Amino acid sequence: MGNYYISRLNYNKAILEFLIFLDKNPNQYNKISNKIIAIPDYVDLQQEIKETLYKSSFLCSKILLSDIAFKSKDFKESYDLLKNNFQTPNQLLDFAYQNKKIKNYDLAIEVYKDIINQDYSSKMTISAILDMGDTLEKKSISSKLNLPISQYFYNNEILMSPYNYINSENLGVLDGAISLYDSLYSISKGSEAGFRLAEIQFAILNDLDRAFDIYTECIKYSKNTSIKFNSSLRIIDIMIIKGNLSEAKKILVENIKQYGKGKESNLLAIKNIQIDFFNMEESILDSISNVTQRLSKDNFLYNDLLDMQSIIISFKDDLELLELFSQAQLLIFQNKRLEAIKQLIEIHNYSIDNMMINDFIIAQLSYLLLLENNFQDVFKYLDEISHETIFSEFSYILKAEIFDFILDDKKNAVDLYLDFLNKYPLSIFYDDIRLRLRDLVN
Repeated sequence: MGNYYISRLNYNKAILEFLIFLDKNPNQYNKISNKIIAIPDYVDLQQEIKETLYKSSFLCSKILLSDIAFKSKDFKESYDLLKNNFQTPNQLLDFAYQNKKIKNYDLAIEVYKDIINQDYSSKMTISAILDMGDTLEKKSISSKLNLPISQYFYNNEILMSPYNYINSENLGVLDGAISLYDSLYSISKGSEAGFRLAEIQFAILNDLDRAFDIYTECIKYSKNTSIKFNSSLRIIDIMIIKGNLSEAKKILVENIKQYGKGKESNLLAIKNIQIDFFNMEESILDSISNVTQRLSKDNFLYNDLLDMQSIIISFKDDLELLELFSQAQLLIFQNKRLEAIKQLIEIHNYSIDNMMINDFIIAQLSYLLLLENNFQDVFKYLDEISHETIFSEFSYILKAEIFDFILDDKKNAVDLYLDFLNKYPLSIFYDDIRLRLRDLVN
């Protein structure tokens, strides 16, 4: 009957029918909640719905009010309603997760603390501790550069550095995550908490030896195949970062014997391509072709493999330059930015006559220089990009976004955005630039 009344736009009667239905069918809550959330946001109508729910004696009515408050971004009221009327602690756990998902970290942490402080099951408490640690970790990690469009020009996940950036102001938050993970890791060395602790040691604190020890224990003690496999991948990464590619290859071969099928097999094949690329093996193009043939085109690394293939082919007439380029990518993966910059400048100086390679090198070089806050050299190199490749668009967008988001020089940003719209009316980034320009003008 609720659906009938909604079709007749009689929303109050629909709400009453839904409440009766939910009282008898509580397992249908999400379905009914979605129907109520989808009711139009007219102020008077929403107020009537809230009044109906407030007056109702059904337990689920206040949970529905919490959902409506969440939809309206009144998160504190949403939690207050849920906290006073929840029926199972899983509802609190889900509420915290939804807040974490939208980066409302402080409220998520508050909810996790409330769960931990209550006398729920040990499984519930451990879930809350793990999720709270993950929330603290995510809160502490930030992007050093907030460049909405230009960041997508070169973002190859196979070759990019695995390290995360953390603002020094957030070190205390990260310490909270470490303490939570460590408390669980000391009880169970093969646990998820151990793996997450190793991830912090590796990807944030760069303590490779400590990370290696914990990953090794995860492989030895964990009963979770995913944790064991991902720990193995990380140990390979540690060997690559230490510059021991032969040991990385040896560990890889051992894992290929162990994980010969499915998703794990594909990821190991891609890891093999990564190592071969850094070593610049002659068979690298064949390896890429073989893997792309068996991968689904929807795979999140499929396009990255094609990008690598295109890059290698671009260097086909100068294998010595390709060797220098692969060394530069290894330095980037190892987070040795200054050495990578020096190597890329050398490649740039040798590749003046190859427009595509030169523009690509300038794009990558500019991004690394930007991470070093060297704006003068960034602008100098961007001005050298030709107008014959896709990187010409990159040059305009990166300069505009530097003025816009880093230097806070809106006038120069607007001028560059306008120039871009005039020069590249068919660009796939046209609408993104137009919308940003409208925001700035308003």
